[in-house]
Amino acid sequence: LVVFLLSLLGSPIGAIGQSIMLGMFPGKRERYLAFMTMFSATGSFLAPLLVSLNFTLALSWRWTFFETSLLAFVVFVAVVAVRIPPAAKTVQRTSFLTILKCRGVILCAILIFFSVGSDLGFSYWLAQYFKSELHVSLRLASSVVGMYLAGVICGRLLLSVFLKKIRPRTILLCWLGIALAAIMSFILVPVLTVKALLCIVYGFGIAPVFPLLVARGTAEFPTQAGAVTGVLYGAMSLGGMVFPLLVGTIAAKWGIGTSYFLCALIVCVLLAAVLRMKEPHPRTA
Repeated sequence: LVVFLLSLLGSPIGAIGQSIMLGMFPGKRERYLAFMTMFSATGSFLAPLLVSLNFTLALSWRWTFFETSLLAFVVFVAVVAVRIPPAAKTVQRTSFLTILKCRGVILCAILIFFSVGSDLGFSYWLAQYFKSELHVSLRLASSVVGMYLAGVICGRLLLSVFLKKIRPRTILLCWLGIALAAIMSFILVPVLTVKALLCIVYGFGIAPVFPLLVARGTAEFPTQAGAVTGVLYGAMSLGGMVFPLLVGTIAAKWGIGTSYFLCALIVCVLLAAVLRMKEPHPRTA
């Protein structure tokens, strides 16, 4: 119950922060979303290291929650103390029902839902896969998740650079192609070192999917970026509930390695959807 409440209270932070940024800089949504999600991936990279450090120092598990509370307090003080610029003025309000009826927003929400399967579905059981099915040490098994996140961080950092010259749709197609090649090689190649390195490549290929889909969805209603972001984050949270359970169910019956074919299938679906995707038509009402 405590963990549920922590998630409930903490989950709006990312969506609110991105909504503020999208309202301030609607013309740079792709690049700035790449930066913001890079910081998010960096947090996901550092958090397990903090937990590992606590247990290495023989500290109680409660210390992790104390440190989390301290970080939350620091964020609270920053929000109170720092002047957050207002979002751009809206020309005309749009009803939430109109946003929900928009095909572009719904398409991005569906794709974000499935993209969680290619992301969290891959990383959630990764350490357990290396430990139980590939029989490596716990230290190495834990490090491969960090390698995957390192690939995501690098991918989103480079994404902000590539977006200056390459269209988002082209980036999605090319990098999803890299992700598909990486996940299939990861499944089929038996060499442990190669598998570990492919975690980095796969993370790199998946990196642009979430920020560019959020950017495309919010482009449908540039003046209502906050409302659209809420819908898209809702789809992400739903995927975060569904896919770890789904992958775990498949893994329990046929093995974790087999479950990764689901990740490859999802990447194929994302590729096919992006191929059919057209540029959004911004609305003002």
